[in-house]
Amino acid sequence: MEQLANPWNLRLNKALPSLALVAPLTWFVASIIYVFGIGRLPGGLSIISSHEGFLMTLGSPFFIATFIFLGQSVARQFPTTGIAVTVLGSLGVTTLSAISAFRLFATSFVNYGIDPDTILGAFNAGSRFDIAFAILQVSGFLSFIVSGVAFLRSNTTPKWVGLLLIASIPLMVTGQFFEFKKEIFWPLATFSWVLALWGLGKSMKYEHV
Repeated sequence: MEQLANPWNLRLNKALPSLALVAPLTWFVASIIYVFGIGRLPGGLSIISSHEGFLMTLGSPFFIATFIFLGQSVARQFPTTGIAVTVLGSLGVTTLSAISAFRLFATSFVNYGIDPDTILGAFNAGSRFDIAFAILQVSGFLSFIVSGVAFLRSNTTPKWVGLLLIASIPLMVTGQFFEFKKEIFWPLATFSWVLALWGLGKSMKYEHV
């Protein structure tokens, strides 16, 4: 059984740094699409884009690889923390996928003739059951922050990788949730992910040379 598992582990570990970049990279491209106004929906839904949602939805499942890679990298010096990073991140994949898919559903509803402001109002209405969504969302954010803190304490990973992971969350919240200067903070948040994951992958390669 161990002989059968080894090739899979070797191939996965070799591909993991690249797979971990897929979701951040597609989200970054999606954020640029939004900045250029491509596919933006009408009315109150102009804060999202159908084309943006298409790319985000395709890329979101790959956040699983992102959080496995982050957890694995953290675990090299902090094993328990590394497990926590992957578990928290895996919980967060649910909401990352949901907010991506909402853009596609909203596009379908608008095409069907439903008023955009009605769709946005229903989405923002809220209920006590939203606490489940909030818990999962915070879990995903915590995974990036905890990873960042761990890398700042690490003696094998560049400090700027940790700083970018930590900074990505307030940037994301500012642009996406408070919708303040979204054209600036939304791309900055996703680019922080891309740069941090790229830097982490490079540091792993150099260490194995």
